[in-house]
Amino acid sequence: MFNNKENIDSKISEIPEEKVFSPEQKEIINNTTLIIPDNDGEAALTIDLAKKIGLDVRVSNQPWGARLDKELKLNPDILTKARKNVWIFEMPSKELEAKLKKQGMNIEIIDHHQYQNEDRSQKLSSLEQFLKKVKLTDSQLQKLGFDAHFVHGVAINDRDYIYGLREEGYSEEEIKKIREFDIRAQIKKNYDTIVKRNEEIYNNRKIEKDVIVLESKEGENISLAIDKIVLENKHIIPKILNIKKKENGEISSISFTGPISIVKKLKEECNPSFGGSSVSDKKSDFVGWIKPTKDQIEQIEKNLDIQIR
Repeated sequence: MFNNKENIDSKISEIPEEKVFSPEQKEIINNTTLIIPDNDGEAALTIDLAKKIGLDVRVSNQPWGARLDKELKLNPDILTKARKNVWIFEMPSKELEAKLKKQGMNIEIIDHHQYQNEDRSQKLSSLEQFLKKVKLTDSQLQKLGFDAHFVHGVAINDRDYIYGLREEGYSEEEIKKIREFDIRAQIKKNYDTIVKRNEEIYNNRKIEKDVIVLESKEGENISLAIDKIVLENKHIIPKILNIKKKENGEISSISFTGPISIVKKLKEECNPSFGGSSVSDKKSDFVGWIKPTKDQIEQIEKNLDIQIR
């Protein structure tokens, strides 16, 4: 199973590209530019696939929450000499997209998330949408040197997390490898240090009623702590609330992962900043608030029947 870029690259270089793709696929590839942030496992694997097949790939270094309008300020040349079709991968910017379309660009959105001002929910993850757009088959993935089972696992993980992987028959060992691939792609450096910090966050967890409350610092990645809780609870969907605070103690963000019914209610009543797809067939979901207001915090407390402050 290939779960890092070095292993993938060592295999895919052996396959002549002209023997892999159909004329229809070549037409798609030769006329497409992909704009994508390299901020998690799904994106990292999509970038590897896109570069291998010959798409024009423009990579953003923005973390989660990437936006195309912000990217243009950071990198004004990101769209220079773009090909006929421009695929924008999880970088919402509705007004800019409309402006680019008016300028004659064929803009296509690859996304499956909900945002505060827009719902881009899809049943398929963004990686699955990408595979469908390029019409890549499992056989072609194998010929290109990718493990199709692993590729689909990364896609399932992104839309339905550990629960989806379990339902699709992935073993616990496979799930752990996919989760590590995803988290390493999110973190990129100081992995061992972050592993230790996540252990600390996990060990300091609190139980409020039936909600597991984690506290972390602004900007910290606590995916490993959340994974550990979910992996330990094989027969239930734990309710996990993460509260991130600034150095002065002010809450900078709140996120919740848990049963779909609770997340749905939080989305409806608490005006979140982001969340997972509302149309996927899944048992769990996530939702979050950036710089939550007092009213939002009170509504979260009411819905979860806990005290945050």
